[in-house]
Amino acid sequence: MKKVIFAGGGTGGHFYPIVSIIRELYKKNKSQTEIYFFGPDDYGQDFLKKEKIRFYKVLSGKLRRYFSLKNIISPFLILAGTIQTIYLLNKIKPQLVFLKGGYGSLPVGVAALIYRIPIILHESDTELGLINKLFARWAKLFLLSFPETRKHLLEDVKTELVGNPVRSFEYRGDIEEARKSMEIIDQEKPILLVLGGSQGSIEINELIFNLLENLVKDFFIIHSVGIENFEKFKTDIQTKYGKTIFQNYRYYPFVDENLLAKAYFLADIIIARAGSGIIFEIAQTGKPAVLIPLIGSAADHQRKNAYAYMAKGACLVMEKPNLKRGLFLETLHNLIIDKQKRDVMSANARSFARSNAAKDIAQIIIRQLNVKR
Repeated sequence: MKKVIFAGGGTGGHFYPIVSIIRELYKKNKSQTEIYFFGPDDYGQDFLKKEKIRFYKVLSGKLRRYFSLKNIISPFLILAGTIQTIYLLNKIKPQLVFLKGGYGSLPVGVAALIYRIPIILHESDTELGLINKLFARWAKLFLLSFPETRKHLLEDVKTELVGNPVRSFEYRGDIEEARKSMEIIDQEKPILLVLGGSQGSIEINELIFNLLENLVKDFFIIHSVGIENFEKFKTDIQTKYGKTIFQNYRYYPFVDENLLAKAYFLADIIIARAGSGIIFEIAQTGKPAVLIPLIGSAADHQRKNAYAYMAKGACLVMEKPNLKRGLFLETLHNLIIDKQKRDVMSANARSFARSNAAKDIAQIIIRQLNVKR
């Protein structure tokens, strides 16, 4: 039985791609492979249990690129997590370690180097993450989502362009059943799907909140608010609007996979952040998008991701200081009127998507497991 350790975290941008890969590994090689996930917190633990993935919580500390008092304790957390992982790897004796990036990968990568266990890295963004940059020279293979990332690596680093593995949101059901799930009454209005990423987006939530009376006149809106922001947002909505606005507006703390597949299927335009995961999900669905990158994200990766995707002709990008309410409304109205432009954006999105990324990475892992050492 071959054993593989996956590590990353701690956000959905690291977690969900790993789940997609593991699902494909189970399809291809379940009887011959034991899979473990090491993460710095309990993010997605219920999801992992459902997928029958063994989870170990491993301590780690963020390597912040700015001043914070938390930087004082981070080295001690990293050291403790490394000692913990050294013990676990000695116990499990894996043949391969797969690092997705994020601070949860650091102790696992260090322990893998100590035991000389082969490492495969995957970078989601156009810009190299700090952890992947640290381990690049020792990786057996470095997997890339965007071709632009290659220029940031030394020539002798072995790379392969595979895209970012995302969950499949293909919906094969009936359109009326999908509309019924979302309680869509007015079937004439175009549908906006608003996504703020795994943790939600206060900036996007405020934009939608302040424009809601205008938006519901011309659109039906499906809005994923974010679990942490939901209760305050719900109170603000009810205080300002009561129930008068709800006929053409549905908001959720989190949209599960089943409902999200229907929402993607129904959407005419998607409004979202610009994390790599959401970009590749949108590309897979082939829907036009307006991306609002998080300014100040690590290495400004969201902004760079957004413009790399826009360069393919698949989206529009709006960012501060140009994210004005009037301009945002005008952009949406112009886009919904121009069906030809939306059709071109959809075609470009599908050509950008790498729908087989999870399958391709699973095959790479199986190939590496079969290498005799």
